[in-house]
Amino acid sequence: MIRGIYSNAQAMSALMAKQDVQANNLANVNTHGFKKDRVIFDEFQEVLRGQQMSTPIARTSIDPKPGTLSRTDNTLDLAIQGDGFFAVETPQGTRYTRNGGFQWNDKGQMVDSAGRVVLGTGGPIVSRPEGGAIGVGANGTVTMGGEVIGQLNVVEFGEKARLKKVGESLFEVSGGDAKPAHGQVIQGFLEGSSVNSVQEMADMISTLRLFEANQRSIKYQDEALGKAISELGR
Repeated sequence: MIRGIYSNAQAMSALMAKQDVQANNLANVNTHGFKKDRVIFDEFQEVLRGQQMSTPIARTSIDPKPGTLSRTDNTLDLAIQGDGFFAVETPQGTRYTRNGGFQWNDKGQMVDSAGRVVLGTGGPIVSRPEGGAIGVGANGTVTMGGEVIGQLNVVEFGEKARLKKVGESLFEVSGGDAKPAHGQVIQGFLEGSSVNSVQEMADMISTLRLFEANQRSIKYQDEALGKAISELGR
């Protein structure tokens, strides 16, 4: 009976972790370039008072599915159709994003919404003092007034690469070298979040019901254990 209570408690802990992930997904349903997290339940064997037990453990992974592209007609709103990430410079080094809502800073450099410099293949992309119409080709080539001013550093990574979220739709990558991406850059569009709010809410309700079922099971087992102890005491 104690073993059953322990198993239910472990399941509740894993379900709480899953619900935290689902809540974060829902909180970012309107965040451009956000990739949802998914929860995978693993089991490992452990020994409790001489008995083998299977315990569920929740771990998260990033869902690679892209978000829906929405048209904005803003010349510095860029999206990637297919694989790839934009590269931006941060105080911690180069980070990667699918959020292509860019603009010019007061130095004429292309930056993201937080002011981080967007990296081109040859460094920051800088506007012409003369200005001019902005064009962005499918391969990331940026023109202003008909003159090439840089090429976006759009990259992808091998299967061994590990992506880690570091906030604000940014990813840190380890275990894989960046290489030119096969995806195409589309001007005047932004990629939305990959979270389906209706599906995520339904999954969250299902998680809550499973949590409550385990909670009730613990209650019933605790009552039965208390009754057994009381009868033995007589």
